[in-house]
Amino acid sequence: MADEEKTSSTVDGPREASWKTYVEMANEALRQGRRRSAEHLCRRALALAESTLGEDHPDVTVCLDLLSELCRDKGRYAEAETLLRRCVSILQKSLGPSHRDTGAALNNLSVILHRQGKNAEAERMSCQALAIAETASGPDSPDVAACLSNLTGLCGSEKRYDEAEQYCTRALQIREKTRGPEHPDTASSLNCLAMLHHIQNHYEEAEKLYRRLLLRRAGHSRVDAASTANNLAELLHRQNRLAEAESLYVESLNLLEQSVGLGHPKWLTTMQNLMMLYEEQGNYPKIQELVRRLPERRT
Repeated sequence: MADEEKTSSTVDGPREASWKTYVEMANEALRQGRRRSAEHLCRRALALAESTLGEDHPDVTVCLDLLSELCRDKGRYAEAETLLRRCVSILQKSLGPSHRDTGAALNNLSVILHRQGKNAEAERMSCQALAIAETASGPDSPDVAACLSNLTGLCGSEKRYDEAEQYCTRALQIREKTRGPEHPDTASSLNCLAMLHHIQNHYEEAEKLYRRLLLRRAGHSRVDAASTANNLAELLHRQNRLAEAESLYVESLNLLEQSVGLGHPKWLTTMQNLMMLYEEQGNYPKIQELVRRLPERRT
């Protein structure tokens, strides 16, 4: 009985807790990687917020936004879309269609629509969010950069590379100014711009940007550094600069082994790339060495 009470207080929270307490507990569970508990706590927070504040109170959107994020991360895009549409509706009615929070909700909804291939509506939403952010927060605000980043992805997915590059360049400039060169958001924009050049075979521009990223490792995860090393290696590989590519592939593998471990999809991708390089060289002993590093399959 004592164990049951302990479990209840850990997962559900104290019975008298406010909706804000449940949100805090959900965020803590999310930071610890306990996503199922986080979702359960978030739903409790939502129910409590609705009952105490009213279903259309703007604070209810705090719960809706967090719950939509959890659904998005699990690939439940339709559910996330429903939650975010409700979020937008509440904010438009309570705070107004031009409020900063309304714009942020529109941009979040745009991301979910894009994930589902609803690109036309997603772009309309994101452009609307951008206009709101520019007016409510200023043309060089982080909110504007977030909208520009979303538009970059939308245009890039439709191979509208010139537009994507313009959006991404502006987002990068804002983030370097407001967040600083070492911030993860800045690195994200820098990586996005590098990949846009990479896709278009603008090798010189892409290489410069990838190398800038590799120099800015302070505060960045090993997984991000490994992805950058792999991307630059692929770029050099295409140009037949095999020695440089090999070194970066190996660096990427080592970083991934230290962070996510053997057998992770990113690790396997880099491993495959390095094997292809060795095959082109006819370096079969090296391929055998890599094969021996592959994790054993469980039967």
